Amino acid sequence: PFEIDDNIPLTVKFDENVNVVTFAVGSPYITLDTDETPGSVTSTASYNSGTGTSDIIFRYKIAINEYSTDLNYINIGSLVTRDSYIRDAAGNNATLTLPGIADNNALKQKKDIWIDGVAPAAGTVDSVKTTGGTIMTGYWNAGNTGAWVKVLLSSTDVSLEDGTVQIVATINSVAANVGGAGTITNADLTAGFKKISLTAAQIEGHAQFTDNNNVNLDVISFTAVVTDKAGNATTHSASATTLTVDETAQLSRSVM
Repeated sequence: PFEIDDNIPLTVKFDENVNVVTFAVGSPYITLDTDETPGSVTSTASYNSGTGTSDIIFRYKIAINEYSTDLNYINIGSLVTRDSYIRDAAGNNATLTLPGIADNNALKQKKDIWIDGVAPAAGTVDSVKTTGGTIMTGYWNAGNTGAWVKVLLSSTDVSLEDGTVQIVATINSVAANVGGAGTITNADLTAGFKKISLTAAQIEGHAQFTDNNNVNLDVISFTAVVTDKAGNATTHSASATTLTVDETAQLSRSVM
């Protein structure tokens, strides 16, 4: 899919050369159908170039909250000149009526263009569960070999499929990616979550990770960056479960 700020050229073909004359009030434009759910706004492609030829090029820049899985214009009257004009060499005004939206010559039928200007919905990192050794909720100990991090996803956002989830760990206010980004599958969308497996090496590789011998123990919190297929990203809020680092064995001090 194309993402926010991508530019897409759209060409309107006439059956003879035409001249486009623009004035300060504005250039010709095409109204586009980009309010498909989860999008919420229509958009326009403005005249860019091509005067003196039969191919008039309009340019569409994707903005936030625009979405379409198969881009088309809204209707046959979507090409508007404002107070500018499109005329042939003899001075005849060009016919501005576009092919019907279901016609074989309509944009949707001529090109497959997926527009995604909608960032993934804000969500939450759900559970964090350690693996290996003695499992104690909320703690990272010397016997743990890894952890599972569960990230909630919107099951209705089809643009998330083939996107990614990147876990971010924060220790002492320093955030860093841990592990690689996991690819979101169709099964993940159906389930409504993605589970990411982290190894001990990845968790303990954080630059701020230390075992402070029971003094000022480090606490690890986990967030996630969820990125859709087009590249739009949202950071999910931190899990309510943190991991307190305590890898120091307790010593017997006395026998009474």
